[in-house]
Amino acid sequence: MKNPLVSVVIPTYKREKEIVSRAVKSVLNQTYSKLELIVVDDSPNDYRGRKDVEELLEGLNDKRIRYIKHPENKGANISRNTGISNANGDYIAFLDDDDEWLPQKIQKQLEKFVDSRIGLVYCPYYVLNKGEKHLRRKIKSGNVFIDLLNENFIGSTSCIMVKKKYILEIGLFDENLPASQDYDLYLRLSKKYLIDAVDEPLLLYYEHDGERISGDPYKKLKARKYIYKKYKEEIKRYPRIESNKNLLLAQSYSEIKKNKLKWIHLFNAIYIYPLPTKRLLKTTLKIMLNK
Repeated sequence: MKNPLVSVVIPTYKREKEIVSRAVKSVLNQTYSKLELIVVDDSPNDYRGRKDVEELLEGLNDKRIRYIKHPENKGANISRNTGISNANGDYIAFLDDDDEWLPQKIQKQLEKFVDSRIGLVYCPYYVLNKGEKHLRRKIKSGNVFIDLLNENFIGSTSCIMVKKKYILEIGLFDENLPASQDYDLYLRLSKKYLIDAVDEPLLLYYEHDGERISGDPYKKLKARKYIYKKYKEEIKRYPRIESNKNLLLAQSYSEIKKNKLKWIHLFNAIYIYPLPTKRLLKTTLKIMLNK
């Protein structure tokens, strides 16, 4: 398909208009212009900055922008699903309201959809934190379900583009997950379709102390338990992967000071895969330091 429409979904929650503006403008300034931008405002009605965001979008006077308000806070996964349900494009890309795309992001990812079996294309990205900048890059392509089951090497939802018909087939973001909705989506897509990547950083991912679900240790733990249960059958086929999942659970229990469960999962990890690995040593050290 030549020059397909790309739908871009930005969920926003209690974010200052200057930061939202940075994300929005990085979409509108893409070298590929056949797009629609759907901003889903998930802030509570009494959030004083909500009107500012609406006025910001109106002031841009760009017909490609659509603004949808949730009547109450529903969460990032439901916000993204709202965007998908309202998307007209053949492809969908997501951008968190505090991240920023580089200008060729859409164009270069679209060029990768050369095989009808490809369901998702991602890219490396720069992580910025307090003036420091480093590259997050791990490139794998093809049938990568087992690799993904072991670890989420793709990363942020802001770095992906998906085929709309495929994301509709697998069932959108899992609204029962309190975190790691992106990881679960990648797993389900990779079970049925090929994954590809543009080997070039096309996203600026900002780490900060603001609203990020990944910073909540309780939500992270709940998500890790949910993922483990959801993919238990596949995980148990691979002792090293099962060991790694137990290490993640041990780390999560350590963060919330559940010491008995911390040691149970650490010992499980060693019992399941008794060979010393870099991840085992690193996690054990973290647990020992986080008394």
